[in-house]
Amino acid sequence: MSLFSKMTIATKVALSSGLGILLVVCLVGTSFFMLNSVQQKVSQAGRQSSIALHITSAKESLQTMRIAARDIQLATTAERANDREAAVEEEFQLFESLVGQARALMLTPSNLERADMLLDQAAAYRDQVRVVGDVMAADLASGMTVESPQLQAATARLNEIATGVAATGNEAVEVATATAEEVRQSVDQLINQVLLISIAFGLLVLAVLGFSMLFVLRSVVAPIRAITGNMSALAGGKLDETVPFADRADEIGKMAAAVTVFQVNAVKVRELDEAEAVRTGQTRERAAAMSTLMERLAETVNAAIDGDFTKRIVLAVPDEDLKAVASNVNNLLASVDAGVSETGQVLASLARTDLTLRMHGEYRGAFARLKDDTNAVVDNLCAVVGQLRHTSGGLKTATGEILAGANDLAERTTKQAAAIEETSAAMEQLNSTVVENAKRAELASSKARMVSDT
Repeated sequence: MSLFSKMTIATKVALSSGLGILLVVCLVGTSFFMLNSVQQKVSQAGRQSSIALHITSAKESLQTMRIAARDIQLATTAERANDREAAVEEEFQLFESLVGQARALMLTPSNLERADMLLDQAAAYRDQVRVVGDVMAADLASGMTVESPQLQAATARLNEIATGVAATGNEAVEVATATAEEVRQSVDQLINQVLLISIAFGLLVLAVLGFSMLFVLRSVVAPIRAITGNMSALAGGKLDETVPFADRADEIGKMAAAVTVFQVNAVKVRELDEAEAVRTGQTRERAAAMSTLMERLAETVNAAIDGDFTKRIVLAVPDEDLKAVASNVNNLLASVDAGVSETGQVLASLARTDLTLRMHGEYRGAFARLKDDTNAVVDNLCAVVGQLRHTSGGLKTATGEILAGANDLAERTTKQAAAIEETSAAMEQLNSTVVENAKRAELASSKARMVSDT
């Protein structure tokens, strides 16, 4: 006899239910761990988007500084040059603040080093603007109408530094945007993994529930039908047949043992009936009562064999022992009928993905534990499904926000590029105008010398 066969029905049901609960706990734990990873990824993506946004805003400040620096070169008075130099200083403070905010969100050494380089380049640009301003002030004071070699050299150096700052800023934005996209893809992969694991654990839980239902049918219902068939045979007068499952150590074995005792008593009663039927009317009355009990028992047993556990033995005899037998059989059928029916209803409801049905009957022993375990499995499954729905909604919202931020960043970058191109075109046109004016001034000066010489 195997160890499993020695277990009681309550223990077997508890083991299967415990396995289902363990799977649910594993599902909850795995989902919590993976969802926590998803939240970290989402936070990382948001951080990279913020870094890109701050760096982009800093590039706007750099562009404003370049425009102010160009105004210094075009200034006609020292006051105008000083005013634009102050504007460069103000924009540099804003640039430094934006890059500092982006740097506070960075975690990797390469990003931190790039942010420090950007700050150093911007500071060098600010310092070179001061140099250009000083040269411009000197040129204005001396009355020069064209760019001096010193101003040209300072301007060239200023443009070189500005190009470096812009390149570093573009690299920082590209890195942050690419990292945010990688994190978003990683979030999508984690979400798919969560769904696959949830489906797998859900199928395992359904398999355990199906096994529990099959176990109830094979280990409880089938043996009860076999025993009731034997009881039907006993009711028909076949007292020599062996009662099945009498060697089991669970509740079915105890019921078979009780039927065996009933069989032994029936044999004794038959022997007594045969020996004393002629001598005592009381024996004939007991035999009649026994016959009535056998008939009622046969009807009830046949109904149970057909799957109807609602039929009961109705016996009106003065023999208390026979009444007790009828009452015990009725109680057994009522308990089995209530427990199996309500358990089947709950399992059928789960098979239809309806998680609202519970067992509410009053049971004792094995069926009480079966009720508690079944309700616990359904409750835990409801909690897991609710948590998955809530988390999936939150992940969908967070992913949408990240995508919207990325689209907004791309749109702003496009607009900024267009603005830079327009500003560059305007500067080139202005530069051409200044060069043309310088040529005309030089021509006028030559003619004036010619007139003076004549």
